[in-house]
Amino acid sequence: MVSVILLLVCMILSNRQNQLIAEISALQFKESELIANTASLSAELMTLQNEDTRKTNLELRRKITEVETTFGQVSKVLELISDARGQSVSVTNAEKELARAVNTLGNLNYAKAGEELTTVTTNLNSQITKKQAEVAVAAQAAQDLPSVGSYRRQSVTTSRGTFTVSLIAESLSGVRMITDSANDDTCTKDCAVLPLATYVSRNGGFAGINGSYFCPPDYPSCADKINSFNTLFFNARTKKYMNSNNNVYTSNPMVVQNADRSLRFMGSAQEWGRDTGIIGGISNYPMLVSGGNPTTSESGAKGPRGFLGVKSGTIYIGVVHAADFGDAAATLATLGLETAMNLDGGGSSALYYNGKYVVGPGRNLPNAIILAR
Repeated sequence: MVSVILLLVCMILSNRQNQLIAEISALQFKESELIANTASLSAELMTLQNEDTRKTNLELRRKITEVETTFGQVSKVLELISDARGQSVSVTNAEKELARAVNTLGNLNYAKAGEELTTVTTNLNSQITKKQAEVAVAAQAAQDLPSVGSYRRQSVTTSRGTFTVSLIAESLSGVRMITDSANDDTCTKDCAVLPLATYVSRNGGFAGINGSYFCPPDYPSCADKINSFNTLFFNARTKKYMNSNNNVYTSNPMVVQNADRSLRFMGSAQEWGRDTGIIGGISNYPMLVSGGNPTTSESGAKGPRGFLGVKSGTIYIGVVHAADFGDAAATLATLGLETAMNLDGGGSSALYYNGKYVVGPGRNLPNAIILAR
């Protein structure tokens, strides 16, 4: 009986061994088939990559990239021309050179058009620098701040070079920092604008400066949002906040003048609620000085840089000429400002004092900062 059982077990094991051998053979066949299919697909992909259609698409993509890059240059040159015009720089030659580059672009010579646009940019930047140097000639050298209740244009020597500053100093206890906008409510396109002088006069002020960044009508990139701005802003006339919904989580700095006339600077506008009992409030970027030290060393295009700052109960508004953000920060820290925030600049730069423009007038503005008694 035992021998019969052993015989049956041997037969079962033998059959199972044969089944396993058959399964392994089948798997080996499938593996060979997969390898063969992979090789076939690889060869097919190589064929597709070499087809004229694919080569044509790649060439088309390359040309599209060239077109986008060159037209991007055209847009930047147009914006630079706009800024130069706002700084009373002659743009006649730049416009002629731009027309030549656009004609070259029309002939589909993207490389040459790019070179010509670079030349336009270089030449125009040289003219802007020359114009700004003329401003510097009229400035007196001074490393200290002007006395309260006065305006001064001065040159300041810093670790980054010597820079000209036009600034107004007023005691916070004696002035209201009014923030006013041409529109009464949030506006996203085709917004109203006014000259800085109009903002000052209609608010009974004696001084003023351009406000936050906005989209000028002569910037190609601003075609669908002309004269709009998107930073948080308190309209002191209407007691309304503008752009409130899209500034819930913003990290842009902000400054407000409280009802007691003290200034409060915040590193982020999201720190601020929506108190309508303040005198004025505006958000912009970047912060230039905090705790008496520069907060940015960023380099870049040089031009007029507007600012609003404070030291020991005195408010300062002004423009650092021919400067980038790092230059402006170093200049204001050297002068001893405790805190300062950047405002709009370039072709929008405007500073008004006692009935006349001391910088500008620049472009018409969607908002402004006014000092009133």
